[in-house]
Amino acid sequence: MSLNRKSVNPSSRSRAHQGRTKNQASCVEARSKLWRQALPLDWSLWPAEARLLLSLTAIWSLGGLLILASASWWVASREMGEGAYYLKRQLIWMTASWGLLAMAISTDLNTGGPVDVGAAIPVDQAANNAVGALNALQASAELNGYAYNLGQTGDTDMSTTQFAMAGLYAAETVQPGASDSLGMSRGFIDNTKANDGGHSYSPNGSSDHAMTASGAWTYLLSGLPPENSEVQQALSWINQRYTHDNQNRTG
Repeated sequence: MSLNRKSVNPSSRSRAHQGRTKNQASCVEARSKLWRQALPLDWSLWPAEARLLLSLTAIWSLGGLLILASASWWVASREMGEGAYYLKRQLIWMTASWGLLAMAISTDLNTGGPVDVGAAIPVDQAANNAVGALNALQASAELNGYAYNLGQTGDTDMSTTQFAMAGLYAAETVQPGASDSLGMSRGFIDNTKANDGGHSYSPNGSSDHAMTASGAWTYLLSGLPPENSEVQQALSWINQRYTHDNQNRTG
């Protein structure tokens, strides 16, 4: 008696493979979405101290489970008839506590923290006022840079501009749209650039280490990618001239 092998259609095999790939991608996306909901701030953006604290908490929790299992297994087997009796209950409470921790972290990150800190005005109103003042100043300032005095529209400088731009960039987390005007400062940044590729404190000045580093940073804040030629020229200037014992010189 002979057996006839059924030939498998290559297109059917391909569709099955595509289906498995799609299901795997859906699972990965679902896990990623769940992780983002628990920790809405990307892990790479967390301060080193916060990452260390959360990592140590996880290590201590797992270590505690191992110690509990080692210490209670014999007693639980003898008295409860199940070696993992106490371990299972500890897992329940640990899951609940980690859930509360994730909820607290997520709530704080999503809301920006408390708004009433005992000041004359709430934190969100202060942030809105600051963003409005910086945007109004930028619109009237020379080349959309920033000057040392808040009401001053001339004599803009790189040192003040970098901190104003950093403030607007950070305010985006609590006031969407706060960083929309950052690209306007690119003209000012360009004007602080010297012929050698470095940046100066003010337009038409001589380049130095600190202001060139600020130039690279403000280009990034303005929306240029790291591989952009303007950013790379500033980094190249620093790389060629900066040394640990020559920090405040022009190279």
